[in-house]
Amino acid sequence: MKNLIICILCFAVVTSASCSKKSEDFKSDKKSSGDSVNKESKTTAFGDNKTRPVSDTVFLARWDGKKIIIEDYYKYAENEKTLMSDTGGYDKYSAKLIDLVKKYSKYNEQTSEYLFNEFKPEFSSFTNLKIGDKLYLSTLGGVFHVEITGYVINLDDMIGSGTIFYATANLPAGAKPDEYEVMVSSFNNNMTPINKTGVTDQKMLDKYKSFLMPWLKKVKITEYDEKGKESIATVREIKNDELKLFKGNFTGSGFVEYLAGVTLRNDPTNFTSLIFILDDNGKVLKELSPLSANSFTFSTVEMICDFNGDGIWEIITSDGYYEGGGYNFHKFMYGEFKTLANGFMFGV
Repeated sequence: MKNLIICILCFAVVTSASCSKKSEDFKSDKKSSGDSVNKESKTTAFGDNKTRPVSDTVFLARWDGKKIIIEDYYKYAENEKTLMSDTGGYDKYSAKLIDLVKKYSKYNEQTSEYLFNEFKPEFSSFTNLKIGDKLYLSTLGGVFHVEITGYVINLDDMIGSGTIFYATANLPAGAKPDEYEVMVSSFNNNMTPINKTGVTDQKMLDKYKSFLMPWLKKVKITEYDEKGKESIATVREIKNDELKLFKGNFTGSGFVEYLAGVTLRNDPTNFTSLIFILDDNGKVLKELSPLSANSFTFSTVEMICDFNGDGIWEIITSDGYYEGGGYNFHKFMYGEFKTLANGFMFGV
């Protein structure tokens, strides 16, 4: 019965519109295909007068306190279509990784993390990244060069039906990531650093709150008084910690644009969220995530990054439910937002 409950909750996460790992999100043109890893999709001249490839392949990375771990979700999406598509599903995927641990390490049910400093032939089924591959890492503190040095299988991540298998890199000199900081990695040396702060001017925040409040006028939330007594009330305001606002170019329009994300908690297990691109007058230009009121799932703007130097900011969101979630990397392409990568999914 316990396993059934776990499966149901995980299924709710991976099938939700806002946080699912959909293979079809990776069916766009060759620029966002997993086959484009380390291959040129277009070129540009850099300051060193050399022409280098600029790739639309991107990976999400994270500092785990000891090393940089890099998730190749393109390969995971391939496995979703093949290895996980028939009887056995995710269990078959995780069983193959446990078999790898038993073959190349000393397996112990009490041990969750297994490190490898050599590439094994079977690893090509789980990542396109090879030891020695050189990438760039966009962090809150700057952009750094990194090199793939090994791999890790983390069996703890099975609970969220996640990737489990990651490439690893050493922390670059000068980088000082926050605890469990999520980063962006690509083959492009003209990436910008991640911007997680956004607009902090209170007048601007208040201005966009006034633009967004009409969308929330019928939303009801649960409130608690000093004695913990529960009551239902209509949303009266958007608090600062419920709004993320960024100024920049998000659709290539050439005009001033604002990325605005609102996330409200209706009650302990339900949320209201939206992510819009607006102009300076509050007109909604695009919806990255339409208004979802009193929903089991949510989508929240986390940060932005121009990972390929085209002057258009990409958007990283955290998407999930009250006991889990993960990250999605969105790029505006051909008139709509495409999810190029996602990762670090977890859940109960």
